[in-house]
Amino acid sequence: SEARHPVTMVGLIKLCDEITVRRKQELAQRLPVRCRLVENEVVNDRPCYGFVSTYLDRKCSEDYRKSIQYVDKEWLFPICVKNYGWPEAKQKFADDNALDEATLIEHYAYSELQFNQKLAAKDFDRTNEAYSFHR
Repeated sequence: SEARHPVTMVGLIKLCDEITVRRKQELAQRLPVRCRLVENEVVNDRPCYGFVSTYLDRKCSEDYRKSIQYVDKEWLFPICVKNYGWPEAKQKFADDNALDEATLIEHYAYSELQFNQKLAAKDFDRTNEAYSFHR
């Protein structure tokens, strides 16, 4: 009930699509976004690139003040995303870490990924009795 996105948006491909759409919109609209690459991040013991996008004002992004995507260096997939909202106007913070901690609104991470798995059509069937869907 507290999810910010529907379950149909779950998965690596959807995450890649969402990141790509946002970056293309920012470029097309020439939004004032500060972007930075952090070479040596680690997420779930995986070496990653960190891509930090900071929006300079709410006109750029109503939802997000800052977004960080962690892309696995070997797999070249985003395995973690953290999105931060805007603070209340009267809120004061000791430093950027305190601001980030107070405004984290989304944190999605994937771990123990297994690629090239053999799946049957039944694995994607809503009527699969193993899933116990009630409808």
